[in-house]
Amino acid sequence: MNAVSCIKIQKIYKKKSSFILNIDDFKLEDGKIYALLGPNGAGKSTFIKIILNILFPDTGTITIYGKKNNYPSARKFIGYLPEEYSIPTDITFYQFLKYFGKMYDIDNTLLLEQINEYCDALNLKRLYDKKNRELSKGMKQSLLFIHSLLGKKKILILDEPFNGLDVEQKAKTIEFLLSYKSKNNITILITTHILSDIVKFVESIFIISNGQIKAQNSINNILKNCSSLESFYLENI
Repeated sequence: MNAVSCIKIQKIYKKKSSFILNIDDFKLEDGKIYALLGPNGAGKSTFIKIILNILFPDTGTITIYGKKNNYPSARKFIGYLPEEYSIPTDITFYQFLKYFGKMYDIDNTLLLEQINEYCDALNLKRLYDKKNRELSKGMKQSLLFIHSLLGKKKILILDEPFNGLDVEQKAKTIEFLLSYKSKNNITILITTHILSDIVKFVESIFIISNGQIKAQNSINNILKNCSSLESFYLENI
């Protein structure tokens, strides 16, 4: 079964230079890592928000493991890291994770185990008592990444997940993602503008431009038939 299936999705923005998102057929197979690449304004964030049922398409059908994406039971499969976010300034790193874990109705013992497991793997326990106003951009990004994992989600949608991370933390995050995916057989969809971040671990690439999927291929085929991921990207936008 596909983790995500989107058929004949259309969203028209008449007040936004008549932008049209038009996705005919988009599927994420269970247990694979994908990247959705495209220039600014191509429709990446709009499409992700439609999958998440934050925005609503004018036409089309989206299913999550066979359930319509507007069902609460389908949404519970997905962990989401948005590109833009707002965190209360006086809440600590640990308080934020506990608050949302309880809001998601995760058993307290399991919640504390997950927070400690993820933060230990990413060397983030040192941040537990730091308030949001004391955190760097990269630290906040790591906080939101941990948040997206809570509840052992089956699908992770990560919109620009490496923003603000230094080289060491980025490497730790990628290493963690690969290990976590291997142990839990999850599906991951990443957007990024930095192609070098994904070329070594993403399995399949979608290119979106002007609201349409222009190309899709495995990373192995791309590197076999093109000089680089960058050249494949530039040929298809």
